[in-house]
Amino acid sequence: MKNSLQLKFNQSLHLTPQLQQSIKILQLSSLDLRQEISKIIIENPLIETIEEENDNSQNNEKNTNDRDIKELSNRNKANSSNEFDEQYHNLIEEYKTPQKIIKEQLLFLRIQSNFKAIVEFLIDNLDDKGYLIDDLDELRINFQNNFNKNIDKEQFSKSLEILQNLDPAGIGARTVSECLLIQSKRLSISDSLREKINIVLIEHLHLLERKDYAKLKKYLKVSDKELKEINEIILNLEPKPLKNFDSFKETNFIIPDVVAFKDKSSWNVRLNSNSFPKIKINQNYANIIKKNGSSSELNNSFQEAKWFIKSIEQRQDTILRVSKSIVKHQKKFFEEGEIAMKPLILREIAEELELHESTISRVTTQKYISTPSGVFELKYFFGSHVSLNTGESLSSTATRALIKEIINQEDKSKPFSDNQIANMLNDKDIKIARRTVAKYRESLNFLPANLRKKL
Repeated sequence: MKNSLQLKFNQSLHLTPQLQQSIKILQLSSLDLRQEISKIIIENPLIETIEEENDNSQNNEKNTNDRDIKELSNRNKANSSNEFDEQYHNLIEEYKTPQKIIKEQLLFLRIQSNFKAIVEFLIDNLDDKGYLIDDLDELRINFQNNFNKNIDKEQFSKSLEILQNLDPAGIGARTVSECLLIQSKRLSISDSLREKINIVLIEHLHLLERKDYAKLKKYLKVSDKELKEINEIILNLEPKPLKNFDSFKETNFIIPDVVAFKDKSSWNVRLNSNSFPKIKINQNYANIIKKNGSSSELNNSFQEAKWFIKSIEQRQDTILRVSKSIVKHQKKFFEEGEIAMKPLILREIAEELELHESTISRVTTQKYISTPSGVFELKYFFGSHVSLNTGESLSSTATRALIKEIINQEDKSKPFSDNQIANMLNDKDIKIARRTVAKYRESLNFLPANLRKKL
């Protein structure tokens, strides 16, 4: 075989260190960014908080000698101690959210990347109890719209199955019954006992809620002793899987990134100047480097400092642009509340701002906006929707608000069933199934009609 040289051209995507850092900074929450800034300030002598400016200006003379230059060169090494690393990682652990902890379990599973992306999407859509309150088909369509990927029902169901096998047991359930069924599968009990428990959870949970033990004994054909055992096991199951994650709830540590306010007749948005410390390059040290042509290590620190500060500026600019666009689209929400929430997907904002959908996803996750109605995560303004007979659509948030309004105004002696509520909404041209009403009702913490009834 004759040897020969061939010239080939190919294209590949290469992320520069600067771009990687920008992406990392963009996806950090305000709390995580505070911690990242604290870490960088210790590691990089060229970065300081603006509050330190006055103290440093008093030491101009002292900072110009060779001893300080040598001290600067050694500073990075001194700050990489195990003690600092341990303290920093302990601090990060303290503020982990339930979603972060659940996602970490995926690192130990051998699953395809497409399934992993769907599972992470489902985790981000869990409510504060650990439930998926939106219809699975609606979530699948929402995933396809947001990430521009075609996912069939089988793939999505498989992803849900992966989620429901994670801890804590019961996450990813659509109903209380399903949540308890997931947990019952993990119990170390006999098959016959598990079968009876599952019958109660699937068919007769309402009897257990009403404590109608006579009918339960009749349907299950069990003795008082057996019924007592079944009852105790079910009562020990947890209907709110994320209940024990309260200490990790991010809502305890929310720092709004932006603030929405009404300026005369229009709504506007500004950055929250207190969301994290303001930083700058230490000009005294920068002058030393410029004047004396310091070591390459210090020059590298200088470049890293500039990149870091620029990444933060880009983060803030992107968050502000996205927030303004969201407020513009959801103006009626700010005027009229949840009932006026419009259907909105990531792609709409991405196309409007000429950004990638993945960028919008990063910007709206763990970034918060303070409004006169409360503090909301930016992703709260996106979500699934139900169809209208007019060909338009209504957001799931607005639909839940309508259900809440109907239940609050009902005759308490004759409360509406889920089927009646579905029919009432259908009369308003809102196409919604009874089971979707039931899920939304449960997410609003309303009991079934028979348990809402009052004399």
